[in-house]
Amino acid sequence: MNASPARTELRLATIDRHIGAPLGPTAWEPVEQARIDLFAQASGDTHWIHTDPARAAREAPFGGTLAHGFFTLSQIVPRLHDTIVVPDAASWLNYGLESIRFPAPVRVGARIRYRFALEEATPRGAGIVLRFAATAEIEDGAKPAMTGAFLTMAFPARDEE
Repeated sequence: MNASPARTELRLATIDRHIGAPLGPTAWEPVEQARIDLFAQASGDTHWIHTDPARAAREAPFGGTLAHGFFTLSQIVPRLHDTIVVPDAASWLNYGLESIRFPAPVRVGARIRYRFALEEATPRGAGIVLRFAATAEIEDGAKPAMTGAFLTMAFPARDEE
């Protein structure tokens, strides 16, 4: 696996400066059967196309097991944290998802990486809702594995008095 690129520093106090700027990509990472099996157990989605390599090799249209689309989606938060650091944020909450699509399947053994772009920063209550375009790319793939938007609510750190 390649080393992760340096993280981009964003500050909530000047967040508008970063709207539209590309963030990432993350390092390529392999999608391994062991991780898919753990995700299947945790999510309850144990369909054979994800968990039975022998059957998937015989019967699946892609010649082997596939990662769950929701596995690919679940990696948004940790990969975003690999991509950015926000030193003036005290905490974060997942706020939502929009327009999630899975244009191409991720075969077990493929390598994927993530790219982001800050699209909006909207003050809301005590925080700021940040909307990131998110894309999961498949190495040598013609289409991305996932596209969509991730929203997170960031809360500014309070000044110590």
